[in-house]
Amino acid sequence: MQSVVDYAIYMLDPEGFICNWNEGGRRIKGYEDEEVIGQHFSQFHVETAI
Repeated sequence: MQSVVDYAIYMLDPEGFICNWNEGGRRIKGYEDEEVIGQHFSQFHVETAI
């Protein structure tokens, strides 16, 4: 998963919080690990899409 750079891949815990984030996520979304790990996945989606 970490070697994939063309796609933003993140793993969620059962409550929907990000527990893993790949290099593609850093490049595509522009966030570093410490900005994303522990945050809820909904930060990447508009409220009406959830």
